Amino acid sequence: DQISILDNVYLVDDFMSQVIDLRNTSHYTFTINQSNPQSFGTSRFYLLITSQLPSTVPVQLMTFNARATENKKVLLGWATASEQQSEGFEIERSANGNSFQTIGAVKASGNSNNAINYRFEDEHPGAINYYRLKMIDQDGSYTFSETRKVAMDAINEIANLHLFPVPAIEHITLTLNHESYIAQIRVYDMMGELIYTDDTAHGSTAQIELHGWKSGLYILEIQQTDGQIVKQKFSVTK
Repeated sequence: DQISILDNVYLVDDFMSQVIDLRNTSHYTFTINQSNPQSFGTSRFYLLITSQLPSTVPVQLMTFNARATENKKVLLGWATASEQQSEGFEIERSANGNSFQTIGAVKASGNSNNAINYRFEDEHPGAINYYRLKMIDQDGSYTFSETRKVAMDAINEIANLHLFPVPAIEHITLTLNHESYIAQIRVYDMMGELIYTDDTAHGSTAQIELHGWKSGLYILEIQQTDGQIVKQKFSVTK
């Protein structure tokens, strides 16, 4: 009841970096990867509602995301709400967040009043990567987007740890996918509060009973016997 018929209503898929106009599309099909918590849970989707006001800028950027993929690349996705005489986008990368270099370019639509999705894949990222978009107009002027940071260690954590079932209901089982052993298990809620700890020596597999846990998203932290720490989100549904 609070949404005006003149407003734009979008579904944002943060994992796939896609924006879907819900006034023109009534169905959206997606998949999840049970070994990758970024593909499910409460943080993947959200609604974006914007007023249909005349734009005074050449490009209205709605979203800009970057994430590591399972094949050790970085997927960048962004969407524009409108474009006026837009020439294109240059993708810039930095190792320190200060000195950027152009690693690719994507042609823009030019002129549009509808949501348009763009994608670019960085096939050779470093250990730490900062990305930004250089949005170039047809007259040669340009502006920069905000910066996004991607650490490739995040994908290594996902690859080294397997959780099931997801979402969890009564219990969750965790397994390290390499030759290491669990020394300590800690679980935090999304406010950062430690709600569970287990210092019992384990092998490469352990199980957490979830009796009394509330539905929501949690962060699992495992300290291995070799001193390394891996983290992964998981969701609980009651």
